[in-house]
Amino acid sequence: MKPRACADSKHTPRRDLPQAKALAYTAGSIHARDRLAEITAITDTAPDAENPRHVFVEKLFAGEGIRIVAMSQVEGFAEDLRQRIQ
Repeated sequence: MKPRACADSKHTPRRDLPQAKALAYTAGSIHARDRLAEITAITDTAPDAENPRHVFVEKLFAGEGIRIVAMSQVEGFAEDLRQRIQ
């Protein structure tokens, strides 16, 4: 669910919980100044409800108002964003 920390062919992508926590902290700081700010995390894959790390990150992000969009959904997200800002 999190961006790849290691992407070469010898390693599988791993999830980076400290990076997720840093984003959540940053989002909290941004929302303290602008409650209406929209923050989105683009991830390699959609969250997996069976994966405890994914569940943790989903809850962490939900608590800070961070939307999760998987790479497979980026085009739809971009189109929606394009329509909203025009």
